[in-house]
Amino acid sequence: MDAGNQPPAHIVPSRLKFEAGLRPGDTAAVLRALDANLNDTHRFELASGAGDVNNGFFTIVENRLLVSDSYHVVPGDKLLVRIRAVDSGGLSVEEAFVFETTKSHPPIVINEIHYNPSDNTVNEEFIEL
Repeated sequence: MDAGNQPPAHIVPSRLKFEAGLRPGDTAAVLRALDANLNDTHRFELASGAGDVNNGFFTIVENRLLVSDSYHVVPGDKLLVRIRAVDSGGLSVEEAFVFETTKSHPPIVINEIHYNPSDNTVNEEFIEL
């Protein structure tokens, strides 16, 4: 371990709210560590301890918090997850997070029909449904 190495100070998830309708393998959040050592690299893992109640709903691959097969939630659920960030020198920080699930929104679909009857004087016309 480098004598000047400092442990990571905090873990920062990209978001604390995500859709309840995520599927196994979907990314719930991207993780990063705040570290005084600017060029330090970090690995992330789920940690046991206070705030790990819902760790089983997730896995971590590289810096992505992924939904696991056991993820069964409804909108409004609050999920307690404990995460550890370990730097290249082996120093670490652990933090517990409360993630909230939101209602899933269906994707927006725009349908257009190209309509150009023989008596139309405009070369092209679109009708939006």
